[in-house]
Amino acid sequence: MNRMWPAWLLVTLLVGCTSQTVTPPPRYGQPDEILQEKGWALLIYHTQKGTRSEGRHGVLLHDNQEVEGTPGQHLQTPLGTLTHHGTQDQAAHLWDTTGWALRETTLSEPRPRERVPLRRNVTR
Repeated sequence: MNRMWPAWLLVTLLVGCTSQTVTPPPRYGQPDEILQEKGWALLIYHTQKGTRSEGRHGVLLHDNQEVEGTPGQHLQTPLGTLTHHGTQDQAAHLWDTTGWALRETTLSEPRPRERVPLRRNVTR
């Protein structure tokens, strides 16, 4: 008996086979963002959310095991190059990026500011 599988079932089976469930470490709770690729996952938590002091803390997992790091350590993964920015206790400011972060997404790096000329002696 030749039987056709419904398309939705095939897609569900294929997606289920290729995606991996990420389990955040219990001490952190649910992350605000998850980036994952080939057994690696970067869990991003926003600290002081919605304030001027908002920062980020990144937790890196490999096969659901937390990867520890030291400040300044670089690690090449399928996600890209990650840098460790120290623990939350080592942060100088509330808004600092701590833990693991992709090199191009850190919030604590200085950003170029647009220069606006200051007007003096303006008369109407």
